[in-house]
Amino acid sequence: MYFLILLNFILFTLGQLVAISRSGGGLNIYLFDIFLFFLNFILVINILKRGKFKINFPLFSFTLFFIFSLIFTGIQIYYFDLKQQIQVFSYVIRFSNYFLFGYLLYSLLSSKLLSIDELKKILQINFFVLSILNLLQLIFLNNLSSLAEFGWDPHLGRLTGTFLDPNYMAYYLCLYYLLNHFYLKDRWIEYLSIFSIFLTLSRNGILTFFIVFVLCNLRDVKKLTLLLIMILIFMLFDPRLIDRFLQFQDREDSSYVRLISWNEALKIGYMTNFSGIGFNNYKNNLEIYNIVSQDSLTKNSVASSDSSFLHVFVTLGLLGFLLLLVNLISFVFGKNSLIFPNLVVLISLIFNSQFINSLFFPQISLLLFLILFMGIFISEQLLN
Repeated sequence: MYFLILLNFILFTLGQLVAISRSGGGLNIYLFDIFLFFLNFILVINILKRGKFKINFPLFSFTLFFIFSLIFTGIQIYYFDLKQQIQVFSYVIRFSNYFLFGYLLYSLLSSKLLSIDELKKILQINFFVLSILNLLQLIFLNNLSSLAEFGWDPHLGRLTGTFLDPNYMAYYLCLYYLLNHFYLKDRWIEYLSIFSIFLTLSRNGILTFFIVFVLCNLRDVKKLTLLLIMILIFMLFDPRLIDRFLQFQDREDSSYVRLISWNEALKIGYMTNFSGIGFNNYKNNLEIYNIVSQDSLTKNSVASSDSSFLHVFVTLGLLGFLLLLVNLISFVFGKNSLIFPNLVVLISLIFNSQFINSLFFPQISLLLFLILFMGIFISEQLLN
């Protein structure tokens, strides 16, 4: 099981390199999703044979969210053709699969079928693989303009890794920083994650990191001072960071595009009285209500709003939004939860996911639920 879990993390780290089928704004098929489906099945069988499942509120609340999403989405898309229905439902299953993996790892740890040291080793190896891939990307593919025809933004000289997106990579590294700060305690991961976040030149990623760093080191004046010094040094060596933050008012800048994206989501909301349109049914409604041009429908970002929580509110309505919110909060204030680490993770998610749809990005979802369940497990160990 150890090597299967390690292989799963590495496959997710390979990102776009293991894409089997891609369609701008449509159904994307990845090897890591297929592998995770079978891995979760294997983990369930092993736990049934040798361990036990612990029913807790995060599992209960997410199950409610999953059932509601399936039923509500089915009601909304019954008039679409079979291909579109499969596409929509596949994303409900994918997101649930990421949650399930986190819960199954928690069950493996609780049943002593996997030790916390083994899991930490897996995560350290995964970060090592991630760092190598990031370095290779900076050397051999630091200009993505050649991929613009496939729907990717032409990022130049920025760390994108195998995600081919600096914003998602930045937040993934923020999560790794938090994972390391609370549980792994590896100095190399700490230094490399911080340095790599700045290499992405992602404004929301850097601001998210600044928030979590301050929250994690409120009592450490030395570390806070070192962070400010490091930012100043980085700005001197790479003035592009200053330029990025000065581009907020540029109508060609991504920050302005996000305003358009939020406005598009609100338009759909108003047209449907915010009753919900079905999970991952966003692109279909953009087309039905003629909100964007035909050219925009082929872009990778058209499948959702740039704000995760606005996206959930528009697609699943108020009830779906509240069910997801209750699930996330249950990791912080539920029984046996490790309050501060999970609270910082949730704060980082709430902030970051207003600018990119980070909650539903596969690698981020997988790592997010893992960290949250680790918080519950370690808290239970401390109480025993």
